[in-house]
Amino acid sequence: MQVSTETYEVEAPLWFAECFFLAQSLSVGDRSAMIGAIDSARAGETAGLMTSKGTVTHELYGRLTRFGYLDRVDVDLHGTMAQWQLRDAQWRHLLGFFAASLVDSLTKKDLVRTSKGIAANRKSFDRLPSKLLHMMRSTSLRRNRPIADASIKAREFRAMETLKLIKAIGGTWQSTELGTMTLPYLFDHLLTEKRLWLEERNR
Repeated sequence: MQVSTETYEVEAPLWFAECFFLAQSLSVGDRSAMIGAIDSARAGETAGLMTSKGTVTHELYGRLTRFGYLDRVDVDLHGTMAQWQLRDAQWRHLLGFFAASLVDSLTKKDLVRTSKGIAANRKSFDRLPSKLLHMMRSTSLRRNRPIADASIKAREFRAMETLKLIKAIGGTWQSTELGTMTLPYLFDHLLTEKRLWLEERNR
């Protein structure tokens, strides 16, 4: 598996798409390890994962820190090894991300188009307030549920409509099928970037 973007190159046109491509490329064993970690987190136990540099899991887990799902643990390991831990109660979001990546209708063409559209409108998306992102995150998980009033014609909403992630129905913006598989994780990413920015600023 080869990617064209760097782990933290979040504004690159294909970065978002390649996060999904990496998840789709996990081996059966890697998926079993992740599900085991999620089960441990669900039971209230500390859930850790190990990776080796240059592997699909290492690259993917590095990117998942930018969604707020994992943290890299600062431990003394061999130079090519890394340890990761699920953050707080993020196992549900992480499980949803992996489930979405395996849906047959989530095509490479859709992901590339969506990823490029996100990059092109990045500054607009970054301006979305955290409160609105939190609100839309939960409602965007399912089709035919209002995520915002359709009277909102801001650039980022027009962009999501152009990318076929939302559509106006009955006076409200609602997720399309493609939107339900990508928007919640885009919103997680945007919220995490805001958190990381604040943490860096307050150091």
